[in-house]
Amino acid sequence: MAPGNQLAICVADQGEGMTPEVMRRATEPFFTTKGPGTGLGLAMVHGFVQQSRGRLDIDSTPGQGTTVRMLFPLADGETAANDPGPGAGQEADGEDPDAATQEDENRPRILVVEDNEDVRELAESMLGAAGYAVVSAPSGERALELLEEEADIDLLFTDVIMPGGMNGLQLAEQVRARRPETPILITTGYMDELPAPTPRAQPLDVLGKPYRQEELLSRVRAILPARTVL
Repeated sequence: MAPGNQLAICVADQGEGMTPEVMRRATEPFFTTKGPGTGLGLAMVHGFVQQSRGRLDIDSTPGQGTTVRMLFPLADGETAANDPGPGAGQEADGEDPDAATQEDENRPRILVVEDNEDVRELAESMLGAAGYAVVSAPSGERALELLEEEADIDLLFTDVIMPGGMNGLQLAEQVRARRPETPILITTGYMDELPAPTPRAQPLDVLGKPYRQEELLSRVRAILPARTVL
């Protein structure tokens, strides 16, 4: 991005600063040096910036503080957008909005089920930045409602432990009974507590928590090789 074609947002913190090792991991999901917490703050910001086709720059010095810059590309034709002329029903680059909508509908659609709002939003940003269309639900019950409403769900990505009457394993059973063609990816931070597979049971595709963006995308691409977008 050329300097004249970008919007920069800068946030400075005159706190402890970060060592080079901590700074390298600063945007890693679930990484934190602050004791109790999710460690998702900068990871979510990074995902949002990526999804917006921007860049996140971090400068930090121990004992001096940290500066975070979010750089976003400016859309072409912003002046014209305020004073629309002929062809105002089209995008600034001449594309038909209907064609853009059709392209969006053709993207693989993933249903993310996660009760923790921060983790859910992080998964949404990771998948959205990679070009997938994402719908989400905070519970298994809501996920089943969405599956009834959304005919074109290509993958279910669900946490195991969730509050309420239905956990992720029970949700997977329901989805397999109703829509056996829909692939399922399970995620959990308690791998040792998953039930042992039985000869009759269909094997589970499981991604352990915490996971990185490249790990999640690698598993999704393996499950949806014919629908990979990037």
